[in-house]
Amino acid sequence: IPLPFIGQINLSELQATTIARELPDAGILSVFLCYDSWDSLGNPDSAWRLLYFPDTAKLVRHEFDEDFEDDIQFPACRLEY
Repeated sequence: IPLPFIGQINLSELQATTIARELPDAGILSVFLCYDSWDSLGNPDSAWRLLYFPDTAKLVRHEFDEDFEDDIQFPACRLEY
């Protein structure tokens, strides 16, 4: 089951917050979540992934695959910390 991309957090932008003490100084946390199949998977641990990318210079933005349904595509937005 493909896991839809939910969002990402640039850790260098969190340095002014108290939560940053527990996280690396830089890098990206990317969140993937199969939100509508939580019960059907039988194992909630396989319904999400949190990936850490320490080297952001190698990350490339990709458009959605044509096979992805519209209800698992989310518009881009920015969160303010």
